[in-house]
Amino acid sequence: MVQKTGAGQIEDYNHSIRDKFTHAQIKDYVIWFTKFGSVEREFGIETNKQVTLTIKGIGISDRETLLLGHPFPKVSKSLDKLLDEHKGEAADFFVKKWATK
Repeated sequence: MVQKTGAGQIEDYNHSIRDKFTHAQIKDYVIWFTKFGSVEREFGIETNKQVTLTIKGIGISDRETLLLGHPFPKVSKSLDKLLDEHKGEAADFFVKKWATK
């Protein structure tokens, strides 16, 4: 039974089976598989930048507010610094953007 309460709040979905509703799983799903995780802001499209989504999955006590758009890590400035910090795993943390016009 699905009950909709308040401003878009859904309770008892799928009989509240807990292993699929951890906060981390919900956040990951939203970011990777919904329009809310859109990459449009990376391309300078700011039409929906004020849109937010508040989530609270099982395993945390406070709600988290997400901003529209897929989160991307910052570009790495120094490969040497990454090598010092992460040794052989530095490549896992390297981020570079290539822009074409």
